[in-house]
This record gives sequence, structure tokens and C-alpha cells, in this order.
Amino acid sequence: MCTYSNPATDEGSTTAYLVANVTVRSAEKTKAYAAAAGPTLAAHGREVILDGQLF
Repeated sequence: MCTYSNPATDEGSTTAYLVANVTVRSAEKTKAYAAAAGPTLAAHGREVILDGQLF
């Protein structure tokens, strides 16, 4: 779930969900991507909700 609010206008927030069906072709590249993406999302107050297995 991603929630965005505009601090400049203090307007309400918008929630978005991304649903994906992913085929992993390179486990090593996927692990590297996940290692980088997680902290990037967290730094912006976002979270990953995962239903399934991620290496």
C-alpha cells in the first residue's frame, strides 16, 4: 500500500496498491533489486505487502 499526501497543501491522501504477477528469470538479479528497493520504499514511508514467497 502506498499512501501519498501533499505536505505543501496539506490535502488528504491517496492510497494505491500495486498488484503484480512476476516471473523471475534471474534469482540473483531479483535479490539485488529487492535489497535496493526495500530501503528506498521505506525511506519514503512506503511498505511492501507480500503474499507469496520472496527468496
